[in-house]
Amino acid sequence: MGRPYLVGVVLNAHQNVSLFYNQSTNYVAVNQSTRTLANEVLPPRRGQGYDTGIKFYLWRDLVSG
Repeated sequence: MGRPYLVGVVLNAHQNVSLFYNQSTNYVAVNQSTRTLANEVLPPRRGQGYDTGIKFYLWRDLVSG
């Protein structure tokens, strides 16, 4: 199963431009009273996420994205 984690990196390519990347995992335990129609206990929920992007500031920080 492992531990959930979050890792991220930001590269400031220029004074007004940054590149970023994030990666994470998550885990949610399920209540033991939550069952399927066949009366089986549901497995824990797990997930992974990835984010990438560009952050910028223009015209003396009047426009950002």
